[in-house]
Amino acid sequence: MTSPGMCCPKGQAPAGPNKSQCLIIIHIPPGPSCTCVCYPNLCPPSYGTTDNCECVQCPANACPSGQTPGESCGSCVGCQTQCPTGFSYGSECNCVPDGVDAGNGVDAGGVFCEIGGYYGVCAAGSWCELGVCPESTIEYGCYCNLDGTATCNVTCPIPPPCVIPGLGTCPYNTSCNYGSCAADASDYLQCYCEGNNQAYCQTYSCGGEDGGVGFPVGDAGP
Repeated sequence: MTSPGMCCPKGQAPAGPNKSQCLIIIHIPPGPSCTCVCYPNLCPPSYGTTDNCECVQCPANACPSGQTPGESCGSCVGCQTQCPTGFSYGSECNCVPDGVDAGNGVDAGGVFCEIGGYYGVCAAGSWCELGVCPESTIEYGCYCNLDGTATCNVTCPIPPPCVIPGLGTCPYNTSCNYGSCAADASDYLQCYCEGNNQAYCQTYSCGGEDGGVGFPVGDAGP
């Protein structure tokens, strides 16, 4: 997009005093000083944008399995997430149970599945994502079969443990103690594994009072 004396990145427009700043916008009405531009990622997956920044659904199966339309329906990009165990890509980035023909994702005469936690109608032949597993790009959700039953995988892989330097490992989402007051120590260390190999550690006094200093794993600590 261009305008007199100012050129802004896509998704931004000249604004402010004398149009000397670039500000993020969603839509600029066509005018003499600039043209219509679209905010990046304005449209959901499988949708492209028109010259007027309107979202239009791309033709069915516009991209091969494992890819989804990019900013325009004329380009394809790889899926940003992965299917869970027991599922594989069907049409584009939709997950289907292993062994199910991807071509089954068709209108089944109004058949749908009721899936707890899913907002909206999960139509037969559709993959209905419930979320993405922590510490990964693996989706969890359900596939609605043509008979109205659902095949689901809502189990996420357990993230790897945190490595506590010099002390060992601590399981994800768990507090681990290092040291023992029974050994006549003056204090002990407790670490909580938050995931992504990030843990928060703090010393505690064996006398019952907080040692007072907490520090992330990797810092010098108290």
